[in-house]
Amino acid sequence: MNMEKILELITLSKALGAALFLASIWLMTIIIKKQRHNLFRGMLFFLFMLLAFLYVTESDNSNLTLNGLIHQFFPTKPLELNYRTASFQKSDGTKEIVYYFDEPRPRLKVSLDDKGKYSHITNPESLNRVLRQLGLPEVKTGARELASITGSHLHGSIYQWRNYPHGLLTVEKTRYQNRDALVAYDCVAKISISPGY
Repeated sequence: MNMEKILELITLSKALGAALFLASIWLMTIIIKKQRHNLFRGMLFFLFMLLAFLYVTESDNSNLTLNGLIHQFFPTKPLELNYRTASFQKSDGTKEIVYYFDEPRPRLKVSLDDKGKYSHITNPESLNRVLRQLGLPEVKTGARELASITGSHLHGSIYQWRNYPHGLLTVEKTRYQNRDALVAYDCVAKISISPGY
C-alpha cells in the first residue's frame, strides 16, 4: 500500500485522536516521573490536542482525510486539457456525448491486479481531476477493467460507471510513450456519456 492510499484512509479526527492519546501518555509519564520542568509544556500540549480534537469532531471536517487536507492547503494545478467533443444520436433518441483527448493526454492512475493481467482504477482522483476540469460530476468509486468482468479482450483498457449521474460513463485509456525522453504512462484517450442507463 502506497503513502497516498494510507493518507486517504486516515481521517483528521483519527489522526488527532491518536495525537491526543500520545499527549496523554506523555503527560502521565511527566507526572509519574515528577519532571516538573516539563509539566507546563506537557499540559499545554495535551490541552491543545484536546481542544483541536473536540473542534474537529464537532465540525464538518471530522471525515476529512489527511490526503484531502493536503490538497486543501496545497491544491494541484488545474489540468490543461486538449480535447474535442462530439455527440451522436442513438436509436432511442438520446445523445451520446464523447470527449476525445489529444496529446498531451491527461494521466490516469491504474493499479495492476494480483495476477498482473488487468489494470484497475482503485483511486478515482486522477479521473476526477479530468471530470472536474470538464465541468462534469465526479465518480465516487474506482472501477475494474471491463475485460476482467466480461472476459472479452475487446473490453481491454475500458472502464464503466453505470450509476453515474448523467447515465453510463465509459472511460477508455491508452498508453503514452515517448522513447526519446524515456517517458511512459497511462492516460485518458476518450470519455463518453450515454444517457438512459
